[in-house]
Amino acid sequence: MRFQMILAGFALALLSACGPSHWQAEGDHSHPLRPETQAVLSSDLHDARTRIAYVGAGAYIEKLSKFYGRNRWAVAMDLDQTVLNNITYHAEMDRVGRTHNDHDWHHWTQAKQATLIAGAKDFIARVNALGGSVVFVTNRKNSEQLATEENLAALGIVRGRDFKDILTHALPYGSKEKDARFAVIPSLLRAQGYPNARVIAYVGDVKGDRPKWLPRSARFFCIPQGRIYGEYCD
Repeated sequence: MRFQMILAGFALALLSACGPSHWQAEGDHSHPLRPETQAVLSSDLHDARTRIAYVGAGAYIEKLSKFYGRNRWAVAMDLDQTVLNNITYHAEMDRVGRTHNDHDWHHWTQAKQATLIAGAKDFIARVNALGGSVVFVTNRKNSEQLATEENLAALGIVRGRDFKDILTHALPYGSKEKDARFAVIPSLLRAQGYPNARVIAYVGDVKGDRPKWLPRSARFFCIPQGRIYGEYCD
């Protein structure tokens, strides 16, 4: 019995050392990848395009930060295909012959295996170094927020240090349209001790990441996502 317990403990330690298993959707994986998915999955060109977009956004906030001063401005950022790279999920959907759906997406978010979009982490660091605040506005559900923050933390993007908050899509009555959440960012920052902060830039990969009425003092920056889903903005 003692030997069996030792053996079981050794097996558990071995599994822990191997880290989390690769997430895989259920189903027949015989379907081919769409050309759009393949291009994002295997091409350095996509990473180069996202880095260029973030360089442009970084140059803009550096210029504006000198005008507004420290702790008086913010950037609203989308998460998926803007900061978090979910191309593994999209490839899995292709391979099993399915499109995006809540069931598979929830399992993907809980697996916490999204990687980083090229250029995103450096941009976030630049915002903070220049005295700005980052607030994520995402259509991930509120039930997926904890796993999302853990995924971000594993990638070196930590609440409090790198971003102030995440505004999710609240169930069951919350709207996926982001304008109402964009509107509360200044008051949210005020409550956290950053009075008079205004959003000077919005960053996202689809048209819904841009406010319907973009303030004259702000700009929207489109992060190329390879046209793999949604009303892309690139």
